[in-house]
Order: sequence, then C-alpha cells, then structure tokens
Amino acid sequence: MAGEKKSAAPLRHYLLCPVCLRTQDSLSCHLRRVCMKDKTPPQILEVVEKAKKDVCDLLKNGRAFSYAVLKQIVSSPNPLKGLIEELKNHHLFVTGVPPPLPIGNPRLVTETLSECPGEAPGETEPSDVESCGSNELFQCRQEKTYTKDKMVKAKDLGILKKHSADHPLLKRFADYLKNDYENAKYQQEVDTVSRYLYFADPTEPSLKFVNDREKLRDFLGQQAKAGYKAQTSGNYIKCLKRFLEFHLTRTGLRQDDRELYNKCTLYLSFLTSSQSVLSKQASKEIVQKRHALLFDKSQPTPRECLAVLDKSEGDLVKIMNQLDDSSSSSLSRTECIFVLYYLEAIVILRHCQRPCVVQNMKVKEWLERKHADDDSIVFVKDHKTAAHFVVSIVLSKKEEAWFEKYYTKVRPQLLAGERKPPAKVQRPPGEQPGCTEGI
Repeated sequence: MAGEKKSAAPLRHYLLCPVCLRTQDSLSCHLRRVCMKDKTPPQILEVVEKAKKDVCDLLKNGRAFSYAVLKQIVSSPNPLKGLIEELKNHHLFVTGVPPPLPIGNPRLVTETLSECPGEAPGETEPSDVESCGSNELFQCRQEKTYTKDKMVKAKDLGILKKHSADHPLLKRFADYLKNDYENAKYQQEVDTVSRYLYFADPTEPSLKFVNDREKLRDFLGQQAKAGYKAQTSGNYIKCLKRFLEFHLTRTGLRQDDRELYNKCTLYLSFLTSSQSVLSKQASKEIVQKRHALLFDKSQPTPRECLAVLDKSEGDLVKIMNQLDDSSSSSLSRTECIFVLYYLEAIVILRHCQRPCVVQNMKVKEWLERKHADDDSIVFVKDHKTAAHFVVSIVLSKKEEAWFEKYYTKVRPQLLAGERKPPAKVQRPPGEQPGCTEGI
C-alpha cells in the first residue's frame, strides 16, 4: 500500500572461511572461486554447513568468558598461548601468529607479536629497538592486505563473471597449460581468460572476441575504474596471448578456418602493442611505490634491522659453542629453529636479499661456494628474478663458520625430527651430510 515503509533487508550472517580466516558474506561463492576451487561441491557444502553451526554456537555459547578461566590463563607460564586456545574454543581465531610461539616472559611474547608485519597498521605502536629480548624468534608470517573494496567495485562493474571451466574451449587450454606448459597455477590463468571471454560474449566462450578490439579497451577501462594496477591488466593480456598462441600452434585452426586464423594472428599483434603500453605504466607504478616506501616513517631503519642480529648474536654464539662440545652436541628443536631463523635474518637483513633467495638456496649451492680472500661467495640461481641474474651472497669468515655448523650439525637434527634418519650411503669426497636440496 502507498505510504507503507519497505521492510528492511534480512540480516546476513557473515561466515568465517577456515582457509584464509576471513569473514565472507557468501562463503560458498568464496570457497568455490578462491580457497577451495579444486574441491568438489559436496566438500564445499560440508565446510559451509560447519561454518553455520560454528556461528550458531558462537551466538549461543561463545560470547561469555569465565573469569576463573581467564585468571588461570594469565597465571600460566605461557598466557598468550592459553588465550589463543581459549579463543579458538569459542570459534574465534587469531591471525599473524609467528611459528613457533615463543615460551617464557609474557612481555617478550607480546613484543614479538607487536613487531609482526602481519598486524594492521595503526593497531600497534612501533616497539623500541632497545626493548628487544635476546631469546625472541624474529620471524613473523606476513599477511597480504585484502582489498575488499576493489573486489566489490569489480563485481559491480561486471568484470569478475566468468564462463564455466568445463567448457571444451577452456578445458583444452587448461590441459595445455598443465601438461605441455607445466604451469602449476594453470587454473588461475584459465579463470583470467574466462573472465574476459565472458565480458566479450556472456552467452558462450569462443574466439569471436578477435573481431572487436574495442571490447578490450572497454575491459581495461573497467579495470582502471575498479582500481586495478597496470601490472594486473598486463597479466590479463599475457594470459590472452597465451590462449591465442595455443589455438594458433596446437590446434587445427589454420586448416579448419583460415580466415579466423588470420584474425587471431592480427589480434595477437594488437595484444602485444597494448601490453607494451601497460608495461611502461606498470614500471611507473613500481617506481612510485618504491619512492613512497623511502619516505614511509613506519618502515624500519637499517639500524633497527641490524639490531635484531646484534641482540641475538650472544645466544647464537652460545649454541655454536655447545655444538663444539662433543659431550653435548644435541640441540633442542627450539634451538635448531633459532639458528635457522638467525641465518635467514643474516641473508635478508645484512645482505639485503629477498626472502625467496632463502627459500630456494640449496645445499648443493653451499657446497659449490667459491672462496675469495677471507670471504666465501654463495651463488643462488633459483629465485624471483632468476631469468635476469644469479644472486651472489658474500659471507664473512665468521658467517661461513656458522653456516657450516648449520649444514653439518643443526640441519640433520631438524630433518631427523621430521622423518626417520636415512640409511648410511657412500658420499663423494668433500660432500657434507644432509639433504642435497633446500636450506
């Protein structure tokens, strides 16, 4: 009737994704598109139903905390760990917890988490360098910022919709990426192509998009409105080029439809020219981002980064001296992880290398290091920019001795805790014990 107010939209309960630990307004769509896109619909439905039960239990029983339980947690040796477990029992989760959680002084534990880069800016104050404890494990899990507003804009602009991956045109492309191209993240590339094909023709995926170049300009314009970076748009074009190259070289398109084959060839040249323009824009964006980081006061200074090594070097020397003592050469797992983290910090903080260099540094590369005067040089070939240059890490004599003890004494103990010790085998002269790959 006229004059009556419209009823308010029903409240939707946001459900927590158990994979990324973020609340979603539509958990089933999120799991199907992002976190569980390789799972079956029954498996996704099971996770959604469990999330609904957890929300109901949280509303019914999870909002009240017992004072006696909290008092017991605070008086325990590791109150932070007990608090995290209690929150988990109430279906509440804590993100950004550094592995493993330090045990001991509650102040040191709090400072460790406050320095974790996974925290949102503004939630914690930057801690003083002089308050760092010598027995902290300085490695935190960094979380990527979730640009929800950008995704909402993209959804409203209609550039996130895509065709089904079961369509033969996309399925053949997926098999090509997986088997011939050996792309581990092939499904992500197929989804990227599928989104543009849907934008070009919502009815069915086809190669007819090569007849309309204005569609690509419109698509890139919509991405710019949604806040996409030029590098992201360039990745879309790169995937489209690979999609066309697949049909031009791995299918019978040339014999079946010569006219369409010629159009695809011309469109491929058009994509190449568009990609070069976006590449220049992406380079400018990277320079602007690096320039902003130089004036970001929240970024740690070189002195603050090296303070981590200076404060912890005494504990590392004690462990190294313990390894020299033949009567007590066995270390606890916490001590082994401390040595590993400290050596990683040397490579990243003192030698200014990317974390991917630490992840891909192999035992073989350590054994093949070169010596120059009092220094040793380790060459790492597998890293993020491996196509352009080989990373060289120049270690001092003291650092080389620490790495040598890690590879010969500490690393075998870490591996022994994860699996049974391997049988004794004959090794070539000069080869050190331990696995031959991975730091």
